[in-house]
Amino acid sequence: MQTARILGKRLIVLPFPLITIRLSRLWVSLVTGAPKATVYPLIESLAHPVVARPGHQDELGRGVRGFDEAARDALEREKEERAAQEREGQERAEQGDDEHER
Repeated sequence: MQTARILGKRLIVLPFPLITIRLSRLWVSLVTGAPKATVYPLIESLAHPVVARPGHQDELGRGVRGFDEAARDALEREKEERAAQEREGQERAEQGDDEHER
């Protein structure tokens, strides 16, 4: 819900009575476009309970940021990376056009 709010999108939740790990792996791969090599182990790990130790968060670092700030920063970096990739692609296309005209 937080990510949808930050992106300015409406979250649509569809109840699904039976969801298996196998179906979850496929769904996450489809929706995110993330490679199966990343998604499958991640989804399979959700079947195991994870319990945080008391004080464990202290080991993670001192630069505590809220979810909203971290998500906005990540989305901004992603946007900048896409823009840079588009510029590189345009430059390559222009170089190709220049070489073709010669």
